[in-house]
Amino acid sequence: MLNIIKSNWLRTKRQPIRWIIFLAPILYALAFSIYILGPNSFDGVEIYAFFETFAILATFSLSFFVPMLYEADKNASFYTNDIKFGISRKKTLVAKFLLIALLYALIILIASIIFLGIWMIFKNKAINAGEFLILMVLVFFTSIPLIPIYQYLNLKYGQSGTIMLGIFLTLAAILLGTTGLGTLIWKFLPFVRPIKLIYLLAHWVVYLKVCLKFIGLGIVISIIFLIVVANWFNKWDVYSKTED
Repeated sequence: MLNIIKSNWLRTKRQPIRWIIFLAPILYALAFSIYILGPNSFDGVEIYAFFETFAILATFSLSFFVPMLYEADKNASFYTNDIKFGISRKKTLVAKFLLIALLYALIILIASIIFLGIWMIFKNKAINAGEFLILMVLVFFTSIPLIPIYQYLNLKYGQSGTIMLGIFLTLAAILLGTTGLGTLIWKFLPFVRPIKLIYLLAHWVVYLKVCLKFIGLGIVISIIFLIVVANWFNKWDVYSKTED
């Protein structure tokens, strides 16, 4: 599995995705930090706002981040090389998921470290390290169920179909996650959970212990989605897609 993940990473050597992995979190952290250094609408809840805004952006960004990691495969052989060389299709898809998840975790880590550094230097305010860490973990594990969904859409319908769903899910997540409209249904919608949970935390409606349950739920849902998509990919007629 590690060799497959490494191989997938090496295929991105000449792809713009490598620049995005490092530049995107740096630019986001800097832009948000500059905003909160002056008078702003997030006074008192800046840390929650940082992660909530990140979660909103991630919901959409993953919809083109996932296709970009498939771009090298698509340009070279439209996913047929792995099949020809006898590698398990399920392992191929799971390895791609793990690579995307690892890179996504790296993006969260880079953005969080830069934001935390600027906060400590310029704001000079105390911060709850445990709470900050839980927010990082919360954003990650409640967002990764989207990865198998975007993988399926990219393979089946291409980048445009994936991005279209990303736009829809992002708008729906903002509407249901930051207003009272999603009060009764947000728990059943994985794409709303990261935004809604951070929103409720900022307003002291829920506590961190509740978030731990949703982190566990995010892991379970991710595994279920991954199994479903892997089984579909194992039966997918990639050759007919190539002919199209």
